[in-house]
Amino acid sequence: YRKMYGGGMRQAGVLAAAGLFALRHQLDDLERDHQHARLLAGELNTVPGVDVDVAGVHTNLVYFSVDKGHPALANGDRGFLRVMREKGVLLTGGGNRFRAVLHRDLDSADVEKGIGRMRAVLAG
Repeated sequence: YRKMYGGGMRQAGVLAAAGLFALRHQLDDLERDHQHARLLAGELNTVPGVDVDVAGVHTNLVYFSVDKGHPALANGDRGFLRVMREKGVLLTGGGNRFRAVLHRDLDSADVEKGIGRMRAVLAG
């Protein structure tokens, strides 16, 4: 049980220090990331064929599904991920379920650009 809860980690203090630094100095960034995630989720949810549990977005992670017959998935999930990457939007996932992660290096303009690029690809 000790190892299951991280007790077997070597140099766990280095990770703990990073966590403490974030808690002391980056809470505002984290809240901004959460706001961006809620914005992205709300916008994606208005795109036909895309489903997002907007009420379930409580962090900087946005999970969304694309209908299996959607034109954006015509070349499969890897094709969709490749097209998005070429447009500067990095996503993970597979099948028809994907994840976007908002982080402190993205400002509001970046998020708006990303939303526009995702809408363009998902709108067909």
